[in-house]
Amino acid sequence: MGVAELRSFVLVEIFRGEKVGAGKYSMLMRAKLQSSERTLRDDEVAQWAGQIAKALEGLGGVRRA
Repeated sequence: MGVAELRSFVLVEIFRGEKVGAGKYSMLMRAKLQSSERTLRDDEVAQWAGQIAKALEGLGGVRRA
């Protein structure tokens, strides 16, 4: 994937229950994006967030609304 500005990516919380569905779970993950050279633009962060989501979908993840 190669997002040089990605400083950390951690699992924050796992949700289980009837709202998620039997045998399934939902995960809250936090990505920290940072540059030591400049302020990141909103469009860059949105693009990288999309790349991260796409990579997770490639591993079998499904994005919830």
